[in-house]
Amino acid sequence: MKSSVVRDFIYPASDILSGRRMLASLDNLKRSQWYSRRKLGEMQLEKLKTLLFHAAEYSPFYRERFRKQGFSPASLNTLSDMASVPLLEKQDIIANYENLKSKAYPPKKMIINYTGGSTGLPLKFVISKGSLSLRAANKIRLKEWCGYELGEPVAKIWGSPVEMEGMRKFLRRAGEYLKNITILDAFALDEDKMARF
Repeated sequence: MKSSVVRDFIYPASDILSGRRMLASLDNLKRSQWYSRRKLGEMQLEKLKTLLFHAAEYSPFYRERFRKQGFSPASLNTLSDMASVPLLEKQDIIANYENLKSKAYPPKKMIINYTGGSTGLPLKFVISKGSLSLRAANKIRLKEWCGYELGEPVAKIWGSPVEMEGMRKFLRRAGEYLKNITILDAFALDEDKMARF
């Protein structure tokens, strides 16, 4: 498919139909990449404090963890204060999956996701549509730094067996096709499949 059609019509239509804001996130990233170090630091600190205040109020796990460790998001005055934020370990996520979730976010809007399981066990976690938009925008911006232009054909060698099942669903595959994205399953990759791409 022509890159200009993908860039000017498919991506905007995808944002509208999915309710995501990938293009707006991409515009924000392109604008903020030119901010001064000071302005970026101020923005990062503000977003971090907002996130931690939200966690303290709406996540039973974080409310208790912060209380036990005597931590308050209000104590963050610089990014270097991040060292005082209690660490989250993989076992914490496994043992406290439900209590980690924000009670302010409707469960029907949460998207269940998994890590690739490179440490032996895939980790289950939830994300929002907003985080999907930002993740997609970040990937596009990174590719643009390497010379890619939105809408050009892309091949991805994907190695997460948990996610590959979801990727094979019709709507997902159709969306990938319309965006000029080809997914190559790393677990079933051979020279013939590479040559066909």
